[in-house]
Amino acid sequence: MKQVKILDLKFDIHISAGYVYGQAQTPDEVYEMIREADRMLYQSKDNARNQISGGPSRYN
Repeated sequence: MKQVKILDLKFDIHISAGYVYGQAQTPDEVYEMIREADRMLYQSKDNARNQISGGPSRYN
C-alpha cells in the first residue's frame, strides 16, 4: 500500500494486477490470453490484494 497526498487529502493506493506472456498466433488466442490475464488479476485480488500475479500463457 502506498499513501499519496493530494492537496490536504491523503489517499491509500492499492494495486492488484494480472499478466500473461506468450505468442498468440490467431485473434482467438489473443482473446484467450486476455482472459488468462483477467483470471490472474482476480487471483491477485483473492490473495489479499496489492499483488501482481501471472506467468506464461499456454500460448508460450
